[in-house]
Amino acid sequence: MRHQPNLLVDGNLEKAFDFIIVGAGIGGTVVASRLHERDPSLSILLIEAGPDSSKTELAEVTMSPMKVALLKGSELDWYYETVPQKNLDGLKIYVGAGKAIGGGSVINYGMSFGVVKRSNC
Repeated sequence: MRHQPNLLVDGNLEKAFDFIIVGAGIGGTVVASRLHERDPSLSILLIEAGPDSSKTELAEVTMSPMKVALLKGSELDWYYETVPQKNLDGLKIYVGAGKAIGGGSVINYGMSFGVVKRSNC
């Protein structure tokens, strides 16, 4: 019998998980899905710092590739920058990183992972 450690969540003792995946971007969601497909009895926790973008005020923007630039610096963007670049006169370069379910694809290509009604296809 394998040892099942407990996880402390909001001050409450909760059950242990077989796998904890940090980041619900494309990579994290695929790993969680593949683990579940291989063994549905596994207990998998998928953690994401950001929201479900389809449930934010920016939902319409995330579904339009033509408006994706509006997401720069929004609540769905970690807004990382490089260190000042010596050969660019100290310019810092913006590096987009999505903070939502779907990860960077939400801000890079305007893709939302919400439910799409068949009539919209």
